[in-house]
Amino acid sequence: MVTALAAGRARSDIDVLSRAGLPLADFMAESAATLLGVIPFVAGCFSSTGPATSLISRTYKLGDLLGRNESDVA
Repeated sequence: MVTALAAGRARSDIDVLSRAGLPLADFMAESAATLLGVIPFVAGCFSSTGPATSLISRTYKLGDLLGRNESDVA
């Protein structure tokens, strides 16, 4: 079970990362590492969306999903 302290720390860490000016892939990797410390997972997928269209503009897969693109829609 995630404690309120651990969740708050992860939220704060991700907030700092969001303001660090990192390239998107680096931000997503660092965020995933932060989340992994609070919520164990074996695979994950982040996506970014275009602010004007809300369409997915990029995905970042990690863990067991990394490199598994056969079911992706092009």
